[in-house]
Amino acid sequence: MGVRAHRPRTGPAARWRATSDALFGAVTEPVAVLGALATDVLVHTWDLARAVGIEPDLNEAMCREAVAALRDRDLPRDDGMFAPAVPVTDDADPVTLLIACYGRDPAWRAS
Repeated sequence: MGVRAHRPRTGPAARWRATSDALFGAVTEPVAVLGALATDVLVHTWDLARAVGIEPDLNEAMCREAVAALRDRDLPRDDGMFAPAVPVTDDADPVTLLIACYGRDPAWRAS
């Protein structure tokens, strides 16, 4: 697709605004992109927290929304981008459901 933002050399806020404008100008469904980016932050926050040995404190409402959005689509697992989902009980909390859906073992702890 080749989206390229013309960003100023200084000022992080101005650079982000230019990047954001270019990104959202290039997509037809910016709300879907925003949802995917938010989910990415949730999952990687969990990854980093577990990797450094602290308990992740993810917002359950956001995780619930992310899980609900996943029910409408399949993750591209064939190309190795996402690991197979980890089985969990149907009554698992929203954080556990989200993490397991993205192929993380909710019981994993750094050694």
